[in-house]
Amino acid sequence: MSSERRRYFRINDTVKLSYQVVHSKQESSADDTFELIADQDRRMEILIAEQKHVHPELIELIALLNQKIERLTQVDKHTKTTLAYRARKVNMSACGLAFAEDSPLDIGAHLRLFLVLDDEEKLEVDGLLVDCHQGESDEFIWRVDFLNLREAVQEKLIQHVVRRQSTLLAERRNQPAP
Repeated sequence: MSSERRRYFRINDTVKLSYQVVHSKQESSADDTFELIADQDRRMEILIAEQKHVHPELIELIALLNQKIERLTQVDKHTKTTLAYRARKVNMSACGLAFAEDSPLDIGAHLRLFLVLDDEEKLEVDGLLVDCHQGESDEFIWRVDFLNLREAVQEKLIQHVVRRQSTLLAERRNQPAP
């Protein structure tokens, strides 16, 4: 038997998740990405202003498409975060979570996580990336420990995990035997 004991129950769940990298060795690449987006926005504004009177319908269409893209991604250039929540499969406990991401991140990176639980409870928690490894496909599995949790937030996480675990156990009991 392993000498390691888990501090909390872990569940597999689907939650809405967004995050912001607060500190990382790869921070400059994130800065470059947001700077590129800002440069593209400035260039688009110039071109739209120049062509507004020549091709008004086309420019209106381009402006509407740009607005739609911005709404869909909800990129906040000031805080350098993607605010659009994505439903993600996570392995979660009251002290951390693991989820798949398209790219790797340096272990030790600090994250700000934005979670929406199934009861639409919104939580903001700080985390530390403690592991990042290649998953089964092209994805990377990020393991994040929560940091400096306020007692009320940790209690909400515990309640969510217990509630979800109860639901999963009830579903398993109600399944017909194979």
